[in-house]
Formats: sequence, structure tokens, C-alpha cells
Amino acid sequence: MLGSKKLAFIGAGNMAEAIISGLINTHAVYAGSIAVFDINKERLDYIAQKYKVQKTGSNFDAVKDADIVILAVKPQNLSGLEKNLMPDTGKIIISILAGTPATKLEKFFGPAYVRVVRVMPNTPALVGKGMSAVAGGTHATPDDVEITKFIFEKLGKVIVTKESMLDLVTGVSGSGPAYVFYFAQALRDAAIELGMEPDQAYMLAKQTIYGSAELMVQSADSPEELRRKVTSKGGTTERGIGVLEESGFKTIILKTVRAAMERSKELSSDNE
Repeated sequence: MLGSKKLAFIGAGNMAEAIISGLINTHAVYAGSIAVFDINKERLDYIAQKYKVQKTGSNFDAVKDADIVILAVKPQNLSGLEKNLMPDTGKIIISILAGTPATKLEKFFGPAYVRVVRVMPNTPALVGKGMSAVAGGTHATPDDVEITKFIFEKLGKVIVTKESMLDLVTGVSGSGPAYVFYFAQALRDAAIELGMEPDQAYMLAKQTIYGSAELMVQSADSPEELRRKVTSKGGTTERGIGVLEESGFKTIILKTVRAAMERSKELSSDNE
């Protein structure tokens, strides 16, 4: 789908590296078709050497010949970019800036007819197991959205949604890995508290979560059905699940997702 298209990355952080790695490793694009700029020269050198992409001396040099520009800077660094950076309306701007509405980017890089597609990825993209949500901005075409979807499919799974859903996506899958890691920490710490050696406790927690996730991915069963198959009447799992239910575990998760979603909305409003 990318064919001979040229890509430019503004920012060379972890997520930019994940995208570059995914595209090159799946042969979706040649390394020579990717140009990168980052203000951190050491980081830029590392990316260029590892992936054989073109490192450039400025944002302008990176984007001048690009068909697709991927904004991978921190949201607070957007103001440091040149507003006349992308006057060419033929470019697609793919933004992974959290809490930054497409309308803000359209205004920032305007007054040209700017085609923006927003993406909310998550950190498992670093190991090719990411979950990304894609939403087109005001002027983005269906083809722009499909191209963006194609790119992020190299990092894991992708859904296409409305931009208004990205705050909720942030609360579920964007912040979700941290919830899972927190649960792993709690499971490990419980085992240690009850007498297990730390390294064994961590292995039990880590592999249990990994294996359960893989089983869920490969199974056609719902989470409810998978849980039922583990939960024998009157057994140990039923006793443990009972404590989770008595403690309002599902309500806690709902409150957690809502809190993260509301914070994302606040950040989006601040950045309008």
C-alpha cells in the first residue's frame, strides 16, 4: 500500500522507533524511504545507525520530500515546531500526540488544507503486540485513514473510530498496559507477602498474565466463558473471585477507565 511513498518522522522516541522497526521488518517500506529528525542528536544517530534510515539536520529537511509525516514528539513540544513546516497540502500528517485534537494541528499547520489522522497507540507496540485506534481529522480522506491503519497494523491490532472516542480509547488501551502491570505487581507482591521468593513470585505473576492473555487471544470464547472454565464449583478460584466481587473489582475498573478518560478530555480541552 505504501509503494514508493516517502515517510518523515518528527521525533525519534520509543514509539517512533516501534513504527520504523515494524515497517522495515515487515518490508512495508525501504529504510531509504524514511527520513528522521530529532533534536536529540545521540538518539537520532542511534536510530539512523540501527535502521539505516536517513537522518536529517532539521524538521524541514525531513518533511520536504515526504508523502507521509508522522508527528512523534511530546505534545508539549508541538509549539517548538515551525508553523510553516508543511505547506504542501498533498502530505498526510499522522499524529500520535496524546490529548492533541486534529483541529489544533489543522490550525497550527494551516491555513493550508491540512490532512490529519490521529492515532492512539500503546506501549505493547514496542514488541509488535500493540493496540492502536485511528481517527481521521476534518480533511483526512478514507485513503488517508486506510494508509494509517496499514502502518499501525505492523505494530499489532488496529481499530478505526471517531476522534470523539479517542479519550475513551486512552482510558482503556492507552493507559491499559499500566493497569495490567499494576495487577502483575500486586499479584507478585501478594505471593511475596505470603512467603514466596521474589524472583519466583514475579515469574508466576508474569507468566500467568502472559499465558492467560495469549489463551484469550487464541480462543473464540468470551472472557466470561474462559473464567467459567477455570472456576470449579466450591473450588479455590471461586473463593478468590468471590473476594474480587465483594471488593467491587469491576466497579474499580470502571472508575479507573473513567478517570483516565476524563483526564484525557481535560488535556484535549487544554490543547484546543
